Amino acid sequence: MIDYLLCFPDRATAIGFGNANGYSTTDPITGETHTRLGTHEYAMSIIGEHYILTGAMVDAGEPFGEIPERAGDGKHWVLFRDIKETVEVPPSAEQFIIWQSDSGEDIPATAPNRRFS
Repeated sequence: MIDYLLCFPDRATAIGFGNANGYSTTDPITGETHTRLGTHEYAMSIIGEHYILTGAMVDAGEPFGEIPERAGDGKHWVLFRDIKETVEVPPSAEQFIIWQSDSGEDIPATAPNRRFS
């Protein structure tokens, strides 16, 4: 198995990539996008925007009081698993792949720390 962490500049780019490569479809009538989250060859986890702690505290009101502030990174993240190592990585994906499990490297500290079980 090989896992890939992809980072798109925004949701629209992620949807365009998914539609172009058969991982999702957009209904022409409703405009809703549906993903093919898994097959016997791959699994996909849509992370979406990644939120990180800013270091500041904000007042969340009663009953919570002060809580750590979080800020979104504005990007759209997807975790993809090639179960049988048979999925051909489209050349257009290279620009979005931030990490892959067979690289021997750790997931970048600025990326979501998301893994499949």
